[in-house]
Amino acid sequence: MPKPDRPKPAADKPLLRSLGEFFGHIVQGVKTDPALGSSSGEPLTDRTIKRTTIQEHTAETPEGPVTLRRTVIDEVALPPRDGAGTPPVIAPSPRSNG
Repeated sequence: MPKPDRPKPAADKPLLRSLGEFFGHIVQGVKTDPALGSSSGEPLTDRTIKRTTIQEHTAETPEGPVTLRRTVIDEVALPPRDGAGTPPVIAPSPRSNG
């Protein structure tokens, strides 16, 4: 008994074309400078690393449940890079031993 033919999706690409696109994206990612914007080629001006941590806890009180929430924002502002594309050397701050 012959098997019914499945209709081919319109966007179905050959395997070799998909592999070529896949490796093309990898090569493009390796060649692209991460200091440049995604597609415009403009250098990134915001050199801030930000991490937000939120902790929530619900506690029972005589008046009813109360939600306690702590939000911590860690932010690091990096100095701009010099013209050579290397970050400037930052001397370590002296530590007090007390």
